[in-house]
Amino acid sequence: MWWTGLGALLLMIYLTTPFLVAFLLIFYLSIRRGGRPAAEGGGRAWEVLWILLVGGVWVVINLTSIGWIPSGLGGADRGVEPTQRITVEAHMWYFKLDADRLAPYTPTEIVAKSYDTMHGVGIYDPEGRLVATMMLMPGMGERLVLTLQPGEYIIRCLEYCGDGHAAMVSRFTVG
Repeated sequence: MWWTGLGALLLMIYLTTPFLVAFLLIFYLSIRRGGRPAAEGGGRAWEVLWILLVGGVWVVINLTSIGWIPSGLGGADRGVEPTQRITVEAHMWYFKLDADRLAPYTPTEIVAKSYDTMHGVGIYDPEGRLVATMMLMPGMGERLVLTLQPGEYIIRCLEYCGDGHAAMVSRFTVG
């Protein structure tokens, strides 16, 4: 249930709910201004139209940004059956991998889980480009499927997790 797609959607809902509540409160207050006179030039109608326009833009931005959530949705091989798997356990302040060598050009399932605090998993290719990211919350797992080129890949923690955060790096080889 808490895999990448649903987890990312729930995280987006969690982060945008305060803004939605504030917007609805402002909308309610603009509609219910009581018996006060409207501003000159039919201001009340423009006020309501303006707040509806802002709310519409907010909804459109949130819905279109779902695909940009960096939890494996962008670079992942969707709908591809993985033929190999690597498990990443995140602990303060190290990653524990169950494999250090993978076959190249093969759909690989990367399964990650945090056991203590929030961690961000950033997977970098041999040229140093960020291939995929996952946000790990304690006790919840994330997964994605990638097809990797040959070379040495680096895993870094992208979420500050304490004093040893800067040294939280691991490596695996493809090829």
